Amino acid sequence: MADRNFSTTRILLGIHDKQAAFVIREHGASPNPTPVEERREEGRVETGLVYEQAVGIEDETGRQLRLRRIELHLDEPTRHGENIIRLLTNVLAERDDCITRTHMAAL
Repeated sequence: MADRNFSTTRILLGIHDKQAAFVIREHGASPNPTPVEERREEGRVETGLVYEQAVGIEDETGRQLRLRRIELHLDEPTRHGENIIRLLTNVLAERDDCITRTHMAAL
């Protein structure tokens, strides 16, 4: 689990290459994932509404990686004025009993 400063295409592909799982907050500019499917509502947590979407990233050589984007649309903005928090993960939806609910509730 890491903050958005570690959300670069190179880092995400490197972690994936090591066959490790990650949940990293998405940076505003990098890696700039491309939506693969429509965003869908997953439910509500204490701090807001949760959405999920399949996205993809691509490095400069054309290598691609499919990820999940989990979005929390906050009821109240963060201290920095953000209304939406986006997480990127390579953990499959079937295996993440806790990512959506536990981590979003902590935000």
